Formats: sequence, structure tokens, C-alpha cells
Amino acid sequence: MFQRIRRRDIILLLGLMSLAAVAVIVVALLILRDIGRQEKVRELPEAAPKPTHTIPNQMVTGLNQYNQMAKPAALAWSSDAELIAASAKWHQLLSLSQVGEPTLWTYHFYSPSKKLKLFVSVEADGQTQIFVHPLEVTLPPHPVATEGWLMDSSVALATWLDHGGSEVLQNNLGLDLIIQLRSTKKLAGPVWIVVGINEQTNTTHMVVVDATKGWVIQ
Repeated sequence: MFQRIRRRDIILLLGLMSLAAVAVIVVALLILRDIGRQEKVRELPEAAPKPTHTIPNQMVTGLNQYNQMAKPAALAWSSDAELIAASAKWHQLLSLSQVGEPTLWTYHFYSPSKKLKLFVSVEADGQTQIFVHPLEVTLPPHPVATEGWLMDSSVALATWLDHGGSEVLQNNLGLDLIIQLRSTKKLAGPVWIVVGINEQTNTTHMVVVDATKGWVIQ
């Protein structure tokens, strides 16, 4: 069951993303915008090879929590609710085994009929809370093509580890790891943006993964 978020819970929900995390995501979006400006988007092969790293947790993932908890909550709020983004964060990682551990996932929805945004937070144990943003949206956001969301967060995280993340984490203990699913204008399916950031060492490592076929696109 889900419940509406209380005022004090809103602070916890909005606190998911630190200012540094927001800045990194903005940089990632600028990169994706540049990709979108290409006149001809390259076709990706059918499927990427499986990552060499594995994520032990395969249950509490972005896609599973969406299908089982977030999506039903959003549709109960509005039958035309569309997914805009999904995100999670792991704080101060000290080992590779902590990557992808069960954590809080936050989902951002938009209802064209209501012209409102909805935030759904899903705890690792499945407890779900919702918060409806009170301001009407004047510029509708671009929804995620969920039919193209085939690669779960565990694949994106393992791919990040394969593409330099493992070394970065081991050399920057205490690193924060942020992941976000969203759409792009020129790619048919959504992408995963995975960013490791250590403010103490000023280290940032970002990998963008196609969420349909699993290829690294940035």
C-alpha cells in the first residue's frame, strides 16, 4: 500500500539528490543534448555483451520497484501518469560489494490530464509514499518510453564498474554513486546515467548506458 507523503517526509525525498549530484546530472544532460544534436543518430547493434562485473542484488532494482510499487501507485493517482525519470543514490561506498545494494528509489511521473507532477518514493522494503507537486506544469516533460526499458539498474551499474568505475571506486573510498533513468530526444529508448562522485578528492566518473540494448553511449 502507498500513502501520501507528509510535509516532513518531503524534505527527506527532496534530499535524495545533493547539490553536487544535481550538478553532475546537469552535465550529463548537456552531453546527451549534444548527442541529440547529431544529424544522424548511429544505430546500436542488437545487444551489448553482458558486463563482466555482477551486482549481487537482483531483487530491489529500478525496474522491479517500478513495476511492483511505483507504477501501480502512479496509475492509482492518475490513469494517464507517465514516467519521467527514476533515480537512486548510494552514499559513501567503501567496497564493490556495496554497489547496487537495496536502497530508496524515487520515481517522477507526469499526468497530462491533471497537468501535475507526482513523486513516488519506494523504500528497499517496498514501503511507498507519494507527493503531488502543487504547481501546474506549463511545459510538459518528455516521458520515458518504458516499452524500451529493458536493461535494469543492475546492468547499468555493472557496466559502470566495467568502464572504469571499479578502479575509480577502489581509489576513492567513500564515493557516492548516483543513477538516473531518463529519456533523450534522439534515442528511441531511455538511458541510464551513472555517476560516481567523491567531493573530498574532486573525482567524478560518469557512464551513460542505453537502457534498451545495454551499450555505452558516453
